[in-house]
Amino acid sequence: MRKANSHISKTKPEKDYYTKYIKTQDYEPTVDETLKFSETDDDKKDFSNQKSKKKRKPKLQQQIYEHFEENWIKWASGLIIALLVWLMFDSKLSISGINYKVDRIQDDVKELKQTDKETNQHIQQQDLNIKENQIKIENLEKNNSTSKMLITKKQN
Repeated sequence: MRKANSHISKTKPEKDYYTKYIKTQDYEPTVDETLKFSETDDDKKDFSNQKSKKKRKPKLQQQIYEHFEENWIKWASGLIIALLVWLMFDSKLSISGINYKVDRIQDDVKELKQTDKETNQHIQQQDLNIKENQIKIENLEKNNSTSKMLITKKQN
């Protein structure tokens, strides 16, 4: 039901049971008065400490040292695992940053290719216009020279 050495107060049925149990027990004195002890007139009282069977609790520093001495493999493997987990997340963040930069560079390259293509088309169009204008100028010069010849012939 509950532990006997716990610090919880007893319930009403437990208290009733305990009082009934006590009443059923025979009265036994705690001190046997038939024994005769010699009385002392010694004023000195014995205040010496009894040897305790309990071990002293070691210092916290000693407890920590012993704990790590006994469990150093668990701590080392835990630290290695924690380091690997941290490196994994850090590398994922770095890789995602690199992927973002690569995507931006690819977009920039596509944009530059498109701009280069448009520039080449514009240059070709200008070259065509220049050639067309050169041909027109040549034709105009021929026409002009032929008209000058015709004029000179007419004047003569």
